[in-house]
Amino acid sequence: MDIKALDRKISVCGQIGPEDLDRIGAMGFKGLICNRPDGEADDQPDFDDLAAIAEKLGLSMAYIPYLNGALTPKLLAKLNHAIDAVDGPVLMYCRSGRRSTILWEAVRGPSRIAAE
Repeated sequence: MDIKALDRKISVCGQIGPEDLDRIGAMGFKGLICNRPDGEADDQPDFDDLAAIAEKLGLSMAYIPYLNGALTPKLLAKLNHAIDAVDGPVLMYCRSGRRSTILWEAVRGPSRIAAE
């Protein structure tokens, strides 16, 4: 699991699995946001399965799938709300972390990125 911090609250990484959730919690993350649509790959864990385990560990999870090119104001508002709802560090993930980074940049905007 290669985690990259984007600012004080948001980090991104590639696909996580059930075996990663304990470590994610131990690293201090309070919430996770899945930006990868279910069923994108055969070996991909199902969001609901991960969310059930995360809940038992005290981690919140939000499902906000993003396909490249499908960036809408509604999607960005939903993501912003999910980020703001977590009191602590958030780990966003997709297949590689790239889409999550794109979403974070879109939500935060150039002026907020420069201020971090």
